Amino acid sequence: MLIIPLRIWRKNCYLSAVVNSRFGMNYSCLLNEYRVKEAQHLLTDKRYADKNVEEISTMVGFANRQSFYAAFYKNVGETPNGYRKRHAEKEAKKK
Repeated sequence: MLIIPLRIWRKNCYLSAVVNSRFGMNYSCLLNEYRVKEAQHLLTDKRYADKNVEEISTMVGFANRQSFYAAFYKNVGETPNGYRKRHAEKEAKKK
């Protein structure tokens, strides 16, 4: 019975080591980076203008609002609401 969990643990350790060496960050940070990039796309896509930030955070895989806001700010340097607002203002100026 302990053989299967040990094999899974070894595979997870190997995966973690590969991610660390290839991307210079742990798996969670890498995953959050990709989730935030997708959220940036959705926040500025007119097709998702009716979705609020919490709905978008769920769509990209965050379990709660706090972790989404923290990851978004860490990767982008501003809040999701601020990011959306700034991009909406840019689009309005183009017209």
